[in-house]
Amino acid sequence: MLAGILFRRVSLSFLTTILVFGVMASNTAMAEGSLTSADVSRYYQALSTHQIDLVGSFYDQNITYEDVATGESTKGNAAAIAFVKKFLEATPGVKVETQKVVVAANFATVEWLMSAGKGKNAWNVRGVSVIEHSNGKMTRVSDYWNN
Repeated sequence: MLAGILFRRVSLSFLTTILVFGVMASNTAMAEGSLTSADVSRYYQALSTHQIDLVGSFYDQNITYEDVATGESTKGNAAAIAFVKKFLEATPGVKVETQKVVVAANFATVEWLMSAGKGKNAWNVRGVSVIEHSNGKMTRVSDYWNN
């Protein structure tokens, strides 16, 4: 009986591994016009240097931007840009440094480190963004971090 349970667990693990690698392999064929890891890095560089217009150029007209930690969500390019601008103005000198970027056919995940302040007022927080994209534009950005 124990051998049967172990066999089922090993078989399920093997099947799960095959399915995951199959999905990953199918997502490696990037469509032309897709968002690239270089694009994602440029987006975060623009964010860190407070280039609002450049940040907004990565967004689709109907983007949904969600800051899960604060519960805020916006819909549309202008609203997302206004949200980011408000955040940058409220957090002078903030930098968001990418740690790991993974881009697939229609989504990306980004591990990042956000920091600001100097001396005794310095702080940093780790977070993750899940980005959905289409035709080279971000259609949804969901930021997860511990406030």
